[in-house]
Amino acid sequence: MKRRVVVTGMGVVAPNGHGLDRFAEALREGRSGIRHIPELEQLSFACQVGGIPEGFDAIRQRYFDHEKLLSLNDNIGFASVAAVDAWTDAGFAVPEAEDDRVDWETGVIAGSGIG
Repeated sequence: MKRRVVVTGMGVVAPNGHGLDRFAEALREGRSGIRHIPELEQLSFACQVGGIPEGFDAIRQRYFDHEKLLSLNDNIGFASVAAVDAWTDAGFAVPEAEDDRVDWETGVIAGSGIG
């Protein structure tokens, strides 16, 4: 039995680029987003390198109002911004904050490397 999958939109929030164009450019140039994280050194972690998207606070403020930001930890924020980017990449409009209608025929599949 063959099953078809259609990817209608993609979104990326990664340490080496936010958005499809920047991420693809980083991959082509071999640019890694892994770097020394001073906070890990201050906490005396043995491993002090990691991949954290730079400038993410400013990015997510463009997507969510202050109230919603209070309920988003960084990982959910990364996933939510990538989901909104995938939504718009698929050609859909982002509803206004006051629009409380639910479209039961749409969804997002999200993957995470953190478990």
